[in-house]
Amino acid sequence: MAMSMRGRIILDPRPLNVDVVPDTMLHRKNELRMLELFFKPLLNEIEVGDVSVPIIVSIDGKHGVGKTHLVEYFYLKHLCPQTLTDTNKKIEEIADNMQKLSKYCQKRSKIVRIRVSAYTTNLTVNQLLTIVSNKLRLLIQPRGLAPQEVLNVIFEYLKKYDKYLLLVLDDFQYSLMRKGDEVAKFIVRLYENYEEERRIHTIFIMDNLDTALGYITDIKTKNEMKINHIRLDPYSINEIYDILWYRAQKALYPSAYDDEIIEYIASNVGCENKSNCVGHLGSARVGIEVLLKASLSAEYKGKDRIDFNDVRAALTNILERGEDLLRLDDSLRSLNDHELLFLLAVIKALESSPGSKGGVLIGEAEEEYRRICEALDIEPRKHTQVYTYAKRLSQMGIVKRSVGGKNMRGRSSIISVDIPPDKFEKKIKELLKIRGFHEIDNI
Repeated sequence: MAMSMRGRIILDPRPLNVDVVPDTMLHRKNELRMLELFFKPLLNEIEVGDVSVPIIVSIDGKHGVGKTHLVEYFYLKHLCPQTLTDTNKKIEEIADNMQKLSKYCQKRSKIVRIRVSAYTTNLTVNQLLTIVSNKLRLLIQPRGLAPQEVLNVIFEYLKKYDKYLLLVLDDFQYSLMRKGDEVAKFIVRLYENYEEERRIHTIFIMDNLDTALGYITDIKTKNEMKINHIRLDPYSINEIYDILWYRAQKALYPSAYDDEIIEYIASNVGCENKSNCVGHLGSARVGIEVLLKASLSAEYKGKDRIDFNDVRAALTNILERGEDLLRLDDSLRSLNDHELLFLLAVIKALESSPGSKGGVLIGEAEEEYRRICEALDIEPRKHTQVYTYAKRLSQMGIVKRSVGGKNMRGRSSIISVDIPPDKFEKKIKELLKIRGFHEIDNI
């Protein structure tokens, strides 16, 4: 007979799963109100059966500030229940269980939510329509059909069953980086050739709207994505504390932790100043992960309580990728493709001539950049643009740029970095592979 092993620390691990949507969104009331305001026309017009305005919302913010959770929570708690005809006691009974509520809403709500991640999907218009068709279980083979033909089938399905589609495009900056504004333009101009009621509405989720707009050439698309915009700031120390305390109450035995443990994690993860909050700071995701790892460590060691050593070990484990790289993570993600390729060139030039001048000449880095572009069969940027890249990277604090000595011809710029080149190169290549540069490991 199997014996169940019950620990003294973790009561229920689910609230410490960073992907689980909480049953309340702490410190996001204003953002929820904005979403309600943006989608109010949809909810009002569903009642009379004539939705005439397509709704497009853009949400941005750094990693771990709750962008995806905000949208999911908004759908489950604000959109879904208001469109159900059989609410009453049934919906009240399951409203506090977000997992059950999600299944219930997808089956019965008039608004069907489909989330597509552009981080793991090389998103094109055809691929997007295929994903939507498969999620709706339409009996068609999108391959070989024109996008408008597939779209017509989707609209016919939605109209027949009186459904509305909420399309959530997560990590959308990667779609823009890889394919330009193809998908965004398609979404924004969706109804130019379709005069009937608007049954598809979209939320774009991305790291930074201003950076994302730099990849968009279509003026109408750029303007539409800016109109309904919500920015999520990183969390302060006090806000991280509240989030961790709320999760701990649901996940851990009361005797397993105390106020000082939660305060210690929050002080290491939260922001003192939201206007200057870099790397992992301000990320609830990191804070929750630290609490989970510390809890598991204490449980594994047979302790009755989480102590500071458990938390320190968890922090070290999570930040072992390199604190400096975590600090620069958002900045690196905001770079365009050629800025990343030039940065990779700087790192490679430093590795091939370590310590010779405390850095490398910009000319050496540019020569390496052109070699990388040639190996990838892409057109390198001109010298003046490369110089602009070096200047911007320096202004962002990613590299250090100084001027050579008097005896150095032309007093050329010297570029250096503080981060170990091998770790830096690995990180840059990871970002480039996400953007479709699959051959970068061979460079």
